[in-house]
Amino acid sequence: MLNKIGKIGKLNKKEGRELAKLWIEKDIRWCEFDEPHSCNFGIFPENAHRHKKKWYRGKPDELRWSIKQVARLCNNSHNFIEFDAKKTAEFFERLRGSEEISS
Repeated sequence: MLNKIGKIGKLNKKEGRELAKLWIEKDIRWCEFDEPHSCNFGIFPENAHRHKKKWYRGKPDELRWSIKQVARLCNNSHNFIEFDAKKTAEFFERLRGSEEISS
């Protein structure tokens, strides 16, 4: 028996739809990673967030699909920045600039 989708599951699905619209609107169809790497974007396109998803809890949902908070990356480049907060921060600062989060 399948469980009903919960609040976070619904939010994740909405985030996916909103990001799909964003990529079309901004015409972002390729990996945005700006360093040389072995790109496998055609096989594994991913949405990379500036922060871990847990960080977005308790904040406005719209922040999860804000252009300042997310980038379109291949699996290899996403893995390169995923587990190093310094690399993630540097990458997003170069690509999107500062966060400018208002409370």
